[in-house]
Amino acid sequence: MAQLMTNGTSPVGTVPACFHSELAEKTSWTPLARQTMSFCSHRLGPDPMTGGWRFCSTPVLRLFGILPTVFIVVTLGILLLAGKLNPLRTLLAELPILYVIVAGACIGSVVIGVWLWRRMNPVIVFDGLREAFYRAPRNPRGMEVSALDSFTPFQEIGALQLLERRVVQGSGKNAVDYLAYELNLVRRDGSRVSILCHGNYPKLAADAEQLAGYLQCPCWDATGKSAAVIAETE
Repeated sequence: MAQLMTNGTSPVGTVPACFHSELAEKTSWTPLARQTMSFCSHRLGPDPMTGGWRFCSTPVLRLFGILPTVFIVVTLGILLLAGKLNPLRTLLAELPILYVIVAGACIGSVVIGVWLWRRMNPVIVFDGLREAFYRAPRNPRGMEVSALDSFTPFQEIGALQLLERRVVQGSGKNAVDYLAYELNLVRRDGSRVSILCHGNYPKLAADAEQLAGYLQCPCWDATGKSAAVIAETE
C-alpha cells in the first residue's frame, strides 16, 4: 500500500530534507539517465511471462519504429511509378546508378531503423519469477540476466527515486528544450540504476507509485511537481 506525504522542492543534486532517510543521504541526487524522450515513451504494465511488471513502449514510440518501413514503401512506389512515366523512366535509363543509390538508401534505412528501435526499446522488467529487476538491450531469452549491471534482486532495492532534468537539443535558433523526468532504482548500498526517463511527469509518477506498492519500498519524488513522496506503510 502507498501513501502520499508532504514534500518540498530542493535544488538539483541535494537531498530533500523531508525524506529523513540514511539511504537518501548517501545516494546521489543528480540526473542519471543518458537518454530521454520529450513524450511518454513507455508505460508500466503487467508482465504475463514472469508475473511481475514491465515497461512497454507507447504507440507514439512504436510509430518511430515503422518510419523506415514507410520510407521503403514510398521509395519502391516511386520506382514502380518510374516505370510508367516516361521522364522518370528516361532518367533511370540514363543514370542507372540511381538504382544503386535507392537500394543503398533502403538498406541503410532498415539498419538505422533497427538500431534506433532497439536503442529506444530496452527490455525493462521487474521479474516476478526471479524476483529481480533488470534492464536489457534486447530480448533476454537465452541471456544470463544476472550478469547485467542493472540486475538487482528485489531484496536489495531500498527505494525508487524521481528526478527532474532540463534537456536541451540543438543550438541557436533551432534549439529545443524541455523538462524530462527520470525514475531510478536506489539499491540499499546507495548505488543507483536508471529505469526510465521521459517528458510526461503525471504518467511516470503514476507508474512509480504502482511500482512502489509492488516492491513495498518508498518512492522519493524530488521533482517538486506533486509536493509528495510515496512511502511504504503497513
